[in-house]
Amino acid sequence: MGLANSLLKDEEGSITGAWCLADTDLALMLNRLVLNGDDVPKNLERYAKRQWERASVQRWVKQQRKTKMTDNRGLTTTCTRTRAEAARAG
Repeated sequence: MGLANSLLKDEEGSITGAWCLADTDLALMLNRLVLNGDDVPKNLERYAKRQWERASVQRWVKQQRKTKMTDNRGLTTTCTRTRAEAARAG
């Protein structure tokens, strides 16, 4: 957490001063910790939430993609779903 805190000079900021893809990468990593119940400083939780709420990130999450799924019999099918749906399905 110390590295993340050192990269973010203030709570409203971003890693480089202006938004960049690294902000989304960091937010995804922090959100994994938060969602798994790990202790994450409140300022980093808020930062991750703000990044996740960005319109561009939400468009990416909601994009359709093809996913191959294999059932317990070894049969493979392809379905189309969003990244969010795929994440919930595991």
